[in-house]
Amino acid sequence: MSVDHPWDALTLAAKTWPQAEALVFPHQQARRSFAQYQSEALALAGALNAQGIKPRDHVALLAENRVEWPIVQLACAALGAVFVPLNTHYRRDDLAYALNQWAEPGDPPSVRGVPPTTLPGFPSRHELAQRYAKRSGRD
Repeated sequence: MSVDHPWDALTLAAKTWPQAEALVFPHQQARRSFAQYQSEALALAGALNAQGIKPRDHVALLAENRVEWPIVQLACAALGAVFVPLNTHYRRDDLAYALNQWAEPGDPPSVRGVPPTTLPGFPSRHELAQRYAKRSGRD
């Protein structure tokens, strides 16, 4: 088996060392074996796929350092989706800017629900570009 892809590496590890610890998050008192890690990532990949997520779609995650983080990351890898980790320290404008970087008008939303460009109270892409230009002295 080739391990050129993160999902393949997890699959190989789950077959080779199913009960060995793969994830340890002491602050959550959470531990996952390779088999559990693969099982949870596969279940999430199935749920994301049922929501219409397909290869090359973007899936954003805004989360602290938690056991769910690598599970989401590998679920995206299993689907061929693009994992977009968002910094939990982003301010509202920063978050809007990050979400708008991969959401083009007319594209299907990668995060099912409301496309990031139409979230209530979020500035438009043009407004964000102007704000960043002013901050950096490029206006």
